[in-house]
Amino acid sequence: MPDSSPIALYRLWRSKRFSDQVGQDAISSALRAQVRGDTITHAYLFSGPRGTGKTSTARIFARAMNCLQPEDGEPCGRCAACEFLENNEGIDIIELDAASNNGVEAIRSLNERVIYAPNFVKRRVYIVDEAHMITPQAFNAFLKTLEEPPLHAVFILATTEPKKLPETILSRCQWYAFHRIEPGLIAERLELVARAHGIPASESALGLIARAADGGMRDALSLLDVCRSIGGEITEETVRAMLGAADPQTLFTLAEACAAKDASAALTLVNSAFLSGLDPQELASGMALHIRALLVAQAITDGLPRMLAVTADEAERYRAQSSRFRTDNLLRLLDLFSQAGQTNKWNADPRLSLETAVLRACVPDDSLQLEEMAARIDALERMLASQPAPASTLAIPGEAQSVQSAPPSPPVSPVSPALSTSPVSRSETPSDIVETVAPPVDPKKLWVKVNDIIARSKPGLMAQLRRGVFTGTRDGAAHVSFSPDAIHQADYIRNNPANIQAVEDAIEQAFGSRMRLSIDADPGAPAPAPKPDIHQQAFDLFSREKVEVVENDAPF
Repeated sequence: MPDSSPIALYRLWRSKRFSDQVGQDAISSALRAQVRGDTITHAYLFSGPRGTGKTSTARIFARAMNCLQPEDGEPCGRCAACEFLENNEGIDIIELDAASNNGVEAIRSLNERVIYAPNFVKRRVYIVDEAHMITPQAFNAFLKTLEEPPLHAVFILATTEPKKLPETILSRCQWYAFHRIEPGLIAERLELVARAHGIPASESALGLIARAADGGMRDALSLLDVCRSIGGEITEETVRAMLGAADPQTLFTLAEACAAKDASAALTLVNSAFLSGLDPQELASGMALHIRALLVAQAITDGLPRMLAVTADEAERYRAQSSRFRTDNLLRLLDLFSQAGQTNKWNADPRLSLETAVLRACVPDDSLQLEEMAARIDALERMLASQPAPASTLAIPGEAQSVQSAPPSPPVSPVSPALSTSPVSRSETPSDIVETVAPPVDPKKLWVKVNDIIARSKPGLMAQLRRGVFTGTRDGAAHVSFSPDAIHQADYIRNNPANIQAVEDAIEQAFGSRMRLSIDADPGAPAPAPKPDIHQQAFDLFSREKVEVVENDAPF
């Protein structure tokens, strides 16, 4: 028989024990361990999204710490303390709504009451909901009480925005962060509730409710309550009608049009959905979630139905369509539809942002092609620059003509041999080239690369090396000349084996072959100018009789 209780489902199914909590196992285990070991502290902070069980956990914890015969950290529900709290919870378990009691006067009243002992149980528990709404002045008035409350008092602060709490409050509390509940776990609890109350509901409908709840059990139970009020079996169409969301077929068809780059079909579908009453912002948000599901289908192999809270057949449908897209295209579509869902409400015509996103999704992204082409060209140039120029021929698969050296010129006018190459098709890739004739590379350009390599690894060494001048490579060495006024920089490099090693490693990386570093003196550089005699300059300026020289050995 269907249950006709006027009490909301989320109130009827509020957890009474830690084991009833869904998706917060780590927190439940930690609190139960404190009850078992009687290591209850004076202040706790429960933070997390709405509907994830913060207040329910606080109530269970309050009963468990006062239970006379706790069962593995759980309240037994049978002892005198449990029965008293069940019937008189408001006496020794006090809940405060900080949204309406957030001022200094409310906190001052709490400070005055906290000194009184509980009526029947061991500890009086104060549960402060929406704690982030308390004003800074009220928090300052609360600090002393929160830091050193009476032994019988325990505070549990609950909030959805812990960042708004002062550090002085956070440092005085044990902090437990609640997270969103997985859609699969929510769907399992909804199925249990539906069976218990005789509510006919399809598996796909419960999965859709679980996904729409965004990780909140209370929101899922409230939506199930709304859907059952219509009467009859709860189907996926029923839930979508309540949510105003697009049906899966519309989303799959629109995604298929984007994959085929069929702008006409995509715009026709958007217009039909709009005329049928579907909000364009909801369609954009639905497409963003659909693209996310395709990305998940590409990324994982096992557990897809549970990850997406769908049936096995629906999961295979997502996986099949995901194969129609490259990952980078899906990421681009996700950005397009996410932005359309956010900006739609600011447009005069609500279809504008969605239609713009659809058109962009159906047009090839030239910028990505250009970036990919530029990356390939850059990789090819680096490969050619790193290879020494061979003296042999160039052979390309599929070409009948081979590259041969031209006959030598007459002795009266000797010239270098010339190479004649056959045309290279643009479709050929670097891996098809057996042997490449690289153009000669200017050693000075390669030395600039040496400087860049050293600058990234040893900036101090680079500052000294820049004082020298690269004069070329000969006799298996790279020669750097230093002028007489840079002799200290030359010695800094020459006398330190680690510096020599670093420069030679950079030379090998840039030139493609191992060479030693040769530090030379620059004979053509002028000798450093002699230091000026400041005494003589003073004599010339003021005359010797007016200048007194005082010797001072003290350091500056």
